[in-house]
This record gives sequence, C-alpha cells and structure tokens, in this order.
Amino acid sequence: MSALFLTLTVKNCQLYELRETVRHLHRSFKRLTLIQGFPTSAWFRRTEVTLGKSLGGSGPLFAPQVHPHIHALLLVRPSYWSRDYWSQLKWQKEWQMAARLDYPPVVDIRRARPKANADGPLSTDANLAAT
Repeated sequence: MSALFLTLTVKNCQLYELRETVRHLHRSFKRLTLIQGFPTSAWFRRTEVTLGKSLGGSGPLFAPQVHPHIHALLLVRPSYWSRDYWSQLKWQKEWQMAARLDYPPVVDIRRARPKANADGPLSTDANLAAT
C-alpha cells in the first residue's frame, strides 16, 4: 500500500456560517468517496479550521473569516500508480462536483513518503504532516 495526503478546500466563510460549512464539507467528502472509481476505501479524514484575515472596520460584515478544510490520508493499492491514477486536475474536478461548487476549488494531493531521518510516521516532501 502507498499513502497519499489530500487537502480539500472551499471558500472562506464567516464564523457564524462555520457549523453549516463544516457539515457541507463532511457530506461532500462522503459523496466524493462514493464516486465510482474512487481510488481507495481506506482513508482517515481530519477537519481543520484556520482563522482568516479581518476585512477591517466593525460590525458583522467585517468579522474575521475562517477557512475550514479537510486533510485526508488515503491508502492506495500499488495499481493506483499504473491504472487507477487520478491527476491533480481530476481530483479538483471530482471535488468540485462532490461539493457542488460553482468555482474550481483548491485541491492538493501528494504522495506521502517516509522521512530519511524520521522515527515517526509518514510525511510529505514539504513536511506537511504536522499541519
């Protein structure tokens, strides 16, 4: 088995919209995993919310935005690299359809590799395991 790190995003939202946006993210991820040809049935998902920048000013229109997104670890069979491979563009299009977005979302997919001097689990070449 090989491991992939997948990050799926949607546009930032206001704090008061966070609960519904996270609910939408989770439902969309479920739809994504049910697509025929999805490369694995073995995955771990984590939702992260980061604080965006405030627009300045005061009142609800100027409240800081939040950025909910999903990090997933996908375990794929060796055949993924030869016949089941999804390009970054395919991941983006499938996520856009699963999340029913009217814009192309930011999607990051990378192969997880062990660090040369690591005692712990996998990380990406960009050392994103800690995010």
